[in-house]
Amino acid sequence: MNGQTRLPLEGITVIEVGRFISAPWAAQLLADFGADVIKIEHPVGGDLMRMSGPHLLDAEGNKTQESAYYLSTNRNKRSVALDYTRPEGREVLLQRIGRADVLLENARPGSLTKHGLDDTIVAGANRQPSGARSRGSGSPGRAGIWRDSTPPSRLSRA
Repeated sequence: MNGQTRLPLEGITVIEVGRFISAPWAAQLLADFGADVIKIEHPVGGDLMRMSGPHLLDAEGNKTQESAYYLSTNRNKRSVALDYTRPEGREVLLQRIGRADVLLENARPGSLTKHGLDDTIVAGANRQPSGARSRGSGSPGRAGIWRDSTPPSRLSRA
């Protein structure tokens, strides 16, 4: 091994369709352990957390466009701008999922289904899927006061 230590998740590809804390943070941990994490971001503006503060300051003390939050939950990842709400973007995402080992997502319950990415379609794209879903609000069909809301995540309420 040429004297180099191999990380435990090297060779594992993760597709992250996540936002706000839980999925980005979980995917970052997988990347830290060697997984190749590909973050799917919207083509206009990217991850919304890119715009959230606090922002880093430049050498003169001026606020930059770099969000400390975004940088603190997205190290060791690659990023792809992809609009999966459009048919051609959906097809590209399904192709990427088909080549991945893990799909990690934390979209609002029902939002991926609305764009033609329900569990059956995603499972059909990859015959040996491993997936993780983080829900700050619960899943469709489960009773609860946050079922249809968009709370930040379980982590931020803990």
